[in-house]
Amino acid sequence: MTATPANRPWSPRSCLLTAGLSALALLTTAAGAVATPAGAPPVAPPRANGLGQLDPRFGANGTVVTPFPDLASGASALAVHGDGFVAAGGSLQNESPDFLLARYRADGRLDRRFGTGGQVVTPFSAVAGAAGAEGVAVQRDRRIVAVGTAGLGTGSDIGFAFARYRPDGRLDRSFGGGDGTAVLPVGPAGDAGAADVAVQRDGRIVAVGGANDAAGNAVFAAVRLLPDGRPDTSFGDGGTALVLIPGGDAAASAVALQPDGKVVLAGTAIGPGLTGQQLAAVRLTDRGVPDSTFGEDGIAVAQNQPEQSKGGAQDVVVGRDSRILLAGLGQNAAGQGAFTLARFLPDGSPDPSFGGGTGLVLTDFPEGESLAASVLLRGDGRVVAVGSAGFPSRFALAGYLADGTLDPAFGSCGRTTTAIGEGSAATAAVLLDRGAVVAAGSSFDNTQTTGGFALARYHGDPRRPQRPAEAAAPVTGLAAPVCLG
Repeated sequence: MTATPANRPWSPRSCLLTAGLSALALLTTAAGAVATPAGAPPVAPPRANGLGQLDPRFGANGTVVTPFPDLASGASALAVHGDGFVAAGGSLQNESPDFLLARYRADGRLDRRFGTGGQVVTPFSAVAGAAGAEGVAVQRDRRIVAVGTAGLGTGSDIGFAFARYRPDGRLDRSFGGGDGTAVLPVGPAGDAGAADVAVQRDGRIVAVGGANDAAGNAVFAAVRLLPDGRPDTSFGDGGTALVLIPGGDAAASAVALQPDGKVVLAGTAIGPGLTGQQLAAVRLTDRGVPDSTFGEDGIAVAQNQPEQSKGGAQDVVVGRDSRILLAGLGQNAAGQGAFTLARFLPDGSPDPSFGGGTGLVLTDFPEGESLAASVLLRGDGRVVAVGSAGFPSRFALAGYLADGTLDPAFGSCGRTTTAIGEGSAATAAVLLDRGAVVAAGSSFDNTQTTGGFALARYHGDPRRPQRPAEAAAPVTGLAAPVCLG
């Protein structure tokens, strides 16, 4: 699909929402479309203090809700920051450009040493399409990088927005234009937005999202900055890489870095005609060009159903074995949204050891339609996907064994959900030692006009440490409930 800057029927930001890559997209689904999936398996009751159950030592019985004064806020990203967590996000209301951050102690309380009482608000230029902070990463020196979408200061044009903060929440004035922020044009159309960010070992910053190329095609976009915020001209074309997914519109929503310097982007490709929506992965070399040893010219795609109308990846993680795991929105045979995982071998082909040989896993929730927004890889190969399910929406988690089957020791036969307020949706998560999970997102009223950051912490396995980067033997000997169906 093509568009001109003056009359754009499509934008990268709208693609993310259309593809269901915002957990809040589920909340607008009609109640009649989110009935319990046909044939959903019965589940056993959860075990008290079991793997995947709420940790009552965190916040109020395992959950925390933090409002921002005068702002309907929601967290969109989460990162470990020293001995606590930092969450970033923007307003639930459309086109709010301000970056919002909050830093939490390990027990869920706000860290009053950070910003103002634990919270930071960074204003950006308001313009149609602005979306506040969408991604956050922590540098080795504990400085915080947040990215999103904001106005370029030239009419209605929008671009990749960056802000870097000192560990105490103050803007780092050594970054960008001297005020700690930068908004960069990406692509020629002035219609680009960043969705995720990662920091390389050398301090260079990689942000990904969506943009339009010179022909007006909606494409995957990646930008790499030097540590001081200037574009890294050794990457792509002057610091920017644009990747067209042949056949239709596309936008990236997540990034992961490989130890060899390669960059993996994940997102949605929307094919023309009856192709439907696909989970898509792109791998770039350290120089910012598509890696020809991966998939087809650096691109790999997957679908749960032929010609499906719902689908797309929202997160990606690379294992120590270089296999690439995507999580996002899938579609079951009845046409309902569901958690989906796709795992690729290092060459971009489907992993035959995952999902019964297909490389794909689809998980329904008894509560109704669901969407995976984040994926975590445990040191022993098990997986946790985090997102939202049901209507009204609630936090949803699913635990998997290394082959993609549901982990019977996790939650209630592999699944767990948490209602926080009138509605809630998890959009990010981190994995802690011993396998504990902290999820972050939003809690809001039924009109989405008021809301706040929401966090929840879930038990891991206290008997063995689980670090994300470790490789360990599969867990054995864990007591698990009997799961029927």
